[in-house]
Amino acid sequence: MPVKVTPPVPSARAEVHLWQGSNARCGPDDTRVLSPAERERAARLPNPVAARCYVTAHAALRRILGGHLGTAPERVRIGRGPCPLCGLTRHGPPVLAEPGCDLTFSLARSGAEWLLGIGRGHALGVDLERVRRTDVDAVCRAALSDAERKALLNCGHRPGGCPECFFRCWTRKEAVVKAWGAGVSADLRQVEVSAHRPGPVLVGHGTGCGARRWWRVRDLPVGSGRHAALAVPADVPVRPVVWRYWPG
Repeated sequence: MPVKVTPPVPSARAEVHLWQGSNARCGPDDTRVLSPAERERAARLPNPVAARCYVTAHAALRRILGGHLGTAPERVRIGRGPCPLCGLTRHGPPVLAEPGCDLTFSLARSGAEWLLGIGRGHALGVDLERVRRTDVDAVCRAALSDAERKALLNCGHRPGGCPECFFRCWTRKEAVVKAWGAGVSADLRQVEVSAHRPGPVLVGHGTGCGARRWWRVRDLPVGSGRHAALAVPADVPVRPVVWRYWPG
């Protein structure tokens, strides 16, 4: 049976609604609500588990957005905005392609789990990561600034630094670049997020076609063994963060 949802709409520039779920199963109704492009992407994924995780997360995304918009999930139109680095929409941030709609969203997946943030009238970005075995040294060289690598080593007091601090740093960075709109095109070494400090933190970032701006980044309580972060523009008075669990 398809899941129906009629969630309340976030009030303008005041709320972010967060949905947390897991991809326990995948049925034909999930595949049916996806767009042809989404079904094609799922079919290209390397194994059935990865495909199932993609399908169930994106089906939930469409059902939740459809509930906000009062439309069937398969009729939700998702496009891409311009990339702040090059201005092209080919790899820009995902947006709702609905005339007059000011809802914004950000979806993050990690293994079988996902996190969705929905706002209104402002950019936002979320990221979710499960704490797992990672080549911290290699990732740090590619994604952390010199100051962040030093702080990580000082925090951990051992080679590779502190895994908890690393994943806090990583999710904060990803949330910022997703809110900014560049996503994987961004150089994460240029995003300083003060992982050694408790949140929320202010992060200054933005180059290319967009001017530098400030983001307010907060860590999210998503359960043991996980890290997550939410980034919104620092000049937007976002107050309540409403938690919901899928399917409810």
